[in-house]
Amino acid sequence: MWWKVLLSALLVSVAVSGANAQNNMAPPETSSYTYGYECYCNLDVMFLVDGSSSVGVNGWQDALDYVEEFIKCFNCPRVGFVHCKCEVNTTFPLCYYDNVLDAAGAVEDIAFHHSLTRIGYCIYHAQCTTPWKGAPKIIIVLSDGQIYGKFDGQNTEDVAAYSQNARDAGIEIWAGAAGRPNLINDGGLEEISGSEYRVFNTFDEDPSLLVAVLTIKHCGYCWILVKILPDKQPYPWIGEPGGVVGGGRWGFWRRHLEYACDIVMSPNCFNSLIWCQTGLETAIYDVWTNVYEYADKIESRVTERTVTAGKTLEEILAQLVTLEEQDALGEIIAEFSRCVQEVISAFRGAMTKLQARLDEYIGSFFLGVFCELVDYWDGIVSYIREYFRKFFLEAFQDFCELLDAVIDKVEKLIERYTWLFSAKVNRFLRYVLNLLKCYLRFKKLVQIFADRVARLLCRFLYWLISRYYLIKPFIYPLPYPYPVPVIEPLPVAPGLPVNI
Repeated sequence: MWWKVLLSALLVSVAVSGANAQNNMAPPETSSYTYGYECYCNLDVMFLVDGSSSVGVNGWQDALDYVEEFIKCFNCPRVGFVHCKCEVNTTFPLCYYDNVLDAAGAVEDIAFHHSLTRIGYCIYHAQCTTPWKGAPKIIIVLSDGQIYGKFDGQNTEDVAAYSQNARDAGIEIWAGAAGRPNLINDGGLEEISGSEYRVFNTFDEDPSLLVAVLTIKHCGYCWILVKILPDKQPYPWIGEPGGVVGGGRWGFWRRHLEYACDIVMSPNCFNSLIWCQTGLETAIYDVWTNVYEYADKIESRVTERTVTAGKTLEEILAQLVTLEEQDALGEIIAEFSRCVQEVISAFRGAMTKLQARLDEYIGSFFLGVFCELVDYWDGIVSYIREYFRKFFLEAFQDFCELLDAVIDKVEKLIERYTWLFSAKVNRFLRYVLNLLKCYLRFKKLVQIFADRVARLLCRFLYWLISRYYLIKPFIYPLPYPYPVPVIEPLPVAPGLPVNI
């Protein structure tokens, strides 16, 4: 199994407690920064939530929901909350609560008050008044990015300067989009954080994703990846309920793929993915099974027809009068029979070779190629598809070349003797050739497999990044299996009279 191959390569050693599926990973030793309680990754996290009028009541509540879920996923009460409004105030300071549930519950009750935008001063306030406890200092700003208020035609504050000063003081700033989606200013959010990498959104992205990224970066450990792993909305595809023609509504940004790279390359996170999402492996092998079944149907149906066609050719041969016709048709029959046997033997050999290398190639994708997706964020499906197309072609190219060669040989042989046979015989020989060309459908396997695996891996990325919603559980590969492609109709044999 490729997951096990990857685990071995990453030297993962994780103890399984079995008491709680969500805590199945053996935690690291607690940090020396512990302040009255033990956390698996001690970070001093201050949330600064924009209370300006442009955010709105609904946007404010959604931001609070995100903060609440973050705290639960973080599983540590080393958090504080600042309400960013005209008169900035700290709702509760860092480490005010001794347990996670109290901290999360306190966020739920914070009221919204319409106000002006004062993000810059809010950052300054948090920087200067927060009782930092010695752990890495993190400020997470949730805002719509409309960060510059105006007075007499001038900006009311220099947000960029306040942010830069805080970063110069050793504070890491993240900016999350919150509020009314149509008012989000990505440029303003990037100005707050100082980096595209540290910009996220609270609409679609799971809070546990940010928790994972922060704990990997600062503690070298992935404490928790997703709070309720099965309850994740899948990537919508054509033909699925709510699906969108063309491949779904989600677009991956460079930072999404950087996050995913950090997570997949983190042994603890990856172990979390294994025990919570082993269905991805099953789904990929289901794709392989579907492709194999499609190929097997082509082989059995075409071969069945070729056997019947061969018997008919023998009957035609017995009715031919001239020795020249008999010799020519005998040569065609021999070449036709040899061609069928050679194609089937080569095809089975190629498929066996592919199956033997499937684990290795998927494992290599995660170990050596997955993080390269960052450079192809705007064409990720094409990049994944091309990778697996090459995998198929490595073992399939020789077979495809042989297939072209033997069919071409039979076609030239039939054309050489066209003048010798009657129109009725030539019509049947043309049918035999078209039947033989049906084996060319094997070439479609390359694209079928590559397309489906690319889509599955995009689903995996979407599932990893996106925020879960209260919908029925989605576990690979159900309820969205990939059906076996429909076999195109085979040529129909022309009727032959008794006398050729």
